[in-house]
Amino acid sequence: MRRSVKEVAGRRADQSPARRGTRRRPDESGAQNAALDRKIGTLTPGKEADVVAIRADDINMIPLTNAISSVVSYAHPGNVDTVLIAGEIRKWRGRLVGHDLATIRARVQQSRDDLFERKGQKLNILT
Repeated sequence: MRRSVKEVAGRRADQSPARRGTRRRPDESGAQNAALDRKIGTLTPGKEADVVAIRADDINMIPLTNAISSVVSYAHPGNVDTVLIAGEIRKWRGRLVGHDLATIRARVQQSRDDLFERKGQKLNILT
């Protein structure tokens, strides 16, 4: 069953998956250890949260047998489908949101070319 971020965040803390079992999630423990558990650590209304959704059907992720182990052992940045930072969508369906990549790419390449020119070196991407 698919749920929206709003639906998941809207559940009471005692209904969250982290509270149902006997184990606590590492981010919850880390927040508590840093005395930030009132601000971060769980998906709870009023708390700050960043969310990363990773595609589990990419070739390097199948067959998925254990989500945590698969992410740690096999996932890479190319598997990231969606990123929310402080509730704002920053990446959606594998593409950055709110950035003109063509302009960024052109600026980076121009910067590289300027550096090579200043050093008097000729660019050869094959060496």
